[in-house]
Formats: sequence, C-alpha cells, structure tokens
Amino acid sequence: MLTATVFLVLLATQSGTVTASPVSVESLATVSAASLIARYAENLAYLPPVTNRPNLAITLSDDRRQALLSGFRSTSTNSSTSTKAGMPISVNAVPIAFLHGVASGDPLANAVILWTKVTPDLSQPRKKSHGARVDWQVATDRAFTRVLLTTSEVDHTVKIDVKGLTPATTYYYRFISPNANGPVVSTVGVTKTMPAEDAELDVFKLAVVTCSNMAHGYFHSYARIAEDPSIDVTLHVGDYIYEYDLKSYKPTKGWNPPANRVPSGGKVITSLADYRARYTQYKTDRALQSMHAAKAMIAIWDDHEFADNATPFDAPDDKSGNWPARRDAAARAYHEHLPIRPNLVADNKWQIYRRFNIGKLVDLFMMDTRMDARDDRVPPKDRRLLGVEQEKWLFDGMKENRATWRVLGNQVMFAPKPTKVLWKELNLLGDDWNGALVSRQNLLDHMAHNKINDTLMITGDFHASLVSDIPNPAAKDKQASVFSEFIAPSVTSSTPAFDNWFLAKLLTPVLKIWNKNVHFSDFVEHGWINMQFTKTAARVDYMFVHDIHDIQGGEPQRAKTFEMARGANRVTKTF
Repeated sequence: MLTATVFLVLLATQSGTVTASPVSVESLATVSAASLIARYAENLAYLPPVTNRPNLAITLSDDRRQALLSGFRSTSTNSSTSTKAGMPISVNAVPIAFLHGVASGDPLANAVILWTKVTPDLSQPRKKSHGARVDWQVATDRAFTRVLLTTSEVDHTVKIDVKGLTPATTYYYRFISPNANGPVVSTVGVTKTMPAEDAELDVFKLAVVTCSNMAHGYFHSYARIAEDPSIDVTLHVGDYIYEYDLKSYKPTKGWNPPANRVPSGGKVITSLADYRARYTQYKTDRALQSMHAAKAMIAIWDDHEFADNATPFDAPDDKSGNWPARRDAAARAYHEHLPIRPNLVADNKWQIYRRFNIGKLVDLFMMDTRMDARDDRVPPKDRRLLGVEQEKWLFDGMKENRATWRVLGNQVMFAPKPTKVLWKELNLLGDDWNGALVSRQNLLDHMAHNKINDTLMITGDFHASLVSDIPNPAAKDKQASVFSEFIAPSVTSSTPAFDNWFLAKLLTPVLKIWNKNVHFSDFVEHGWINMQFTKTAARVDYMFVHDIHDIQGGEPQRAKTFEMARGANRVTKTF
C-alpha cells in the first residue's frame, strides 16, 4: 500500500497578497522515517469521527509500520548555504499528484481544519512498503513545523487542525509533495478564522448550499460562491454526495450526464471502498474544488451521505444485509473527505452537532437531525430528531442569548406539511420535523418560555426553495411567529416537481393549504442562499443559476430577498 507525503506552508498576509516561499529540497524538514510513522495519528484522518467509536479508527499495525520504513527514499541537500547541507531528505518513492483540491473547514477564532487528498502514480509499482511524509508549516516560523503521514488506509487523505491562529485573519495555505524528481505543489487555498467571541461586528455573511447530486447537473452554485469575496464562510447542510446509481435516481428533462458525472462504480454504494470512491469522484469537480479552495466550510451530514431516509438503526432502501456496517463505513468516509473537526467528546455515540460563535453578532448551531436520535420504529407522536443530550446542548446554548442572532443549521423541513396520504404515513412525507412531534414542539415551547428571539433556521433536504414564518400551534396566539425558516434550493438535485414548471404550479397551492405562513416557494430552480447579518437586520438572498444541465449555464440571478428586522421574529420585508 502506497503512502503519500505532502508539505504544507500556511501563510498569513495583511495585504491580501500571497507570498509563497520558493519550494526546494532545502525547505524540507529533516525528520526520520521512524519518527514520522510513530506519529501517524497526528493526521486526523486516522482518528474515529467520535472518540468512543474505536472501530471507526484506523490503526497501523507493527508489521505495517515496519514495512513503511523500507519505502522511503532519501536525497541529500547540496547547497553550501543550507544549514542542512549533506543531510538526508526523505522523498516519495512513487510520485503523487494533487487531483482533488484542497479544503478548509470548521473555523474557530484560533484554529481551522485543513484538508487534501493525494493520488499515487498508478503507472509506478505499488508496493506495500512504500511510504512518505507530510509536513505543514504555519507562517514562516520553523518552530511550528509538523510532520504527518497518509496512507491508503485513510484513502490518502490528510487532515490537520491548525491551532494558535489569529482571529478574523485570512490565511493562505498549500500542500507540497517532495517527489524524487522534484516537489509538486497543490492549489493555493484561502481560509479565514472566525472573529473573537467578544468582537463587535458590523456585518457577517454566509453562503448556504445543500443537495448536490453530481449526476443531476453542474455545480455552478459552488463556482459563483468561490468568486464572491464578500462571503465569509460556506455552510453545507447535507447531501454532499448521493449514494444512488444513475438508474435509481435519474436526472430531469432527459439529461444525459457526461461520463465523469455518472455515479462511480455504476451501482448503489454500500461499502467503505464504494463511499470513498464516490467522494473521490465528487472531489474531481472543478467548481467544488474552487469553492473549497476559496472558502472555509462548516458541514453537517444528512441522509444521502448514508442512504435515503437513513436513521441510526436502518434505512428503508438498504439492501446491504448489514446496515450497521454500511452506516459506519459511510461515517468514516465522510470523516476522511470533509474538513470537519473530529468529535472528541466520548460520551455520545454520534455527536457531530457543534456550535460556532461569530463575534457577538451570530451564534451558529449546527444540529444533527439525522443520526442522533431518529428512530422510525417509534410512532410520530413520540418520535424525536434530537436526542436528550443534543436537545439540552441546543436549548442551553440558545438560552444564553449571547449574540444578536441565532442561526439553527438543520437538515430537514420544520414548516408544517402533511405526513400522511389518507390514513397511510409515508416516509417521504414524515422524514422531517413534522414526523417527530416531540422534538418539534419542545423547540417551540423552549423558545417561547425563555423569550428567545431573533432566530433563523436554515434547512436543506427538500430540493426546493421555501420561506416560512413558524408559529407555535400550542400558543394562545397561533399566528405569532417564533422564528423564520429558510429552506435552501438544491445545488442540482431534482426538485419535488422534477424541475417542471407545470407540476410546480400544482404543488404551490397544495403547500399553502398546510402552511399559511409561507412567503415564497419555488419548485423548479437550483442555486444557493446568501445570508447577511448586521446588528439591526438579517437579510437572505435566494440565488438561482441559469441552467444546471449546460456547462456554460452558471449565470446567477437574485430571485428574491427577505429581511428580518431585529425583534420581529418574522420576515418583515420582501424585495
């Protein structure tokens, strides 16, 4: 199994100009292969997504470590000006390349996750003993140099939690592979740390994306987000990949995707190798690469990172014969390929929900309504989306009223809709908050009882655009809004109306029968939403692209804008 080496240089600038140092053999740290291999777990890709799931960790056996030792090649520096002249520098025994871009994510005020994936030269012999190293460096201070390892056991991914950074600072980063025939350099990525928790901010801007099916169209939304310098961070609220084969979930309008967008393997993915291959395919998309290289991402999973309408206990469409193994494989592949910080809290099985404090302006709560407490074997009236611990975490955090605005990052629809057709409950209809009445009512009651105001929920999953004020049906004033929900359009995935204008016109009045507080709906277009927060108002722009089936169809347009004035708890302005 081939290992791969990368060298990371992270440069902070005040002027916005990238000042990357030249790459040379002399710039590489002198670290022994034994030391490198012994510290392999410093590459976060080897860790389990949650600490108390050791079965999801990747461990290198003593035999494997010993085999890696023989796979390093050494070269010597010859520069008379180098303080390391004549010292051995380990390089890759087999050349590697950067074909899947770079990414950053989960930014904090003093830290950020950095990610890349390397690809070995398959024309070269692949021996189990081949090994290499990973170096990264913060700014230009050699004291911060670290060395990491990546191997095929983690699909040649690299994940680093870079700490000790400065709040609200833009950083440039890159990865370098010291191949035997000379260094190979990745794309330069840009990331930005969050403001300090006590910082007074005038404005902060998020982009929200969801439901990106590679076989359904081009990721134009990603490219447009990458080009917008005003966006501080990108949120992905689920369905980063899709598990289907092409036959199981066909594109609309008879579109035939090009070969590189046809689902990898030609089948529904079920194994760890399958999920890894699907992420690898998605990561080749240039628009996705450009967005990751330009913006830090905060991501949460939904069902299609696992299987349609998945729960911790089962999935309606699962035919693998071993759902727990498939679920764990999907979780590991997600952890390897997304720039998400591993959860180090040991007392919760699936805790990937987390909070980001954006100065004193926004508290962002990224919830997990998919793999925490969901159990479709329970009747809807008793069903939960949030487990007891997650609910307490969310309610305690919201009750602090620390920031001007609260944003609930959420996978599935909260606005009211039917859960049954006649007498029969359909999983398609009951897969959201409407099918988990305990969690839904608990949230509304908690907000009302504690007078929690100025809250927005952002939602994915629905594959359509929907803006609704959310009242509490148990309150005396059943029309008073508690918060507003903004459901983002899909990046590409087929809408409930199959991207058809006629069907969309039929769906709209049906929706309004159940949802009397809807401000806007669109069942045809694809795109993303931009959210801008100030001390007096929150603004949400619905952005659509021209044609996801045309590689040149990425022209954006602002379809609708909604504004919530502070203290209103509802949409106060539409334009």
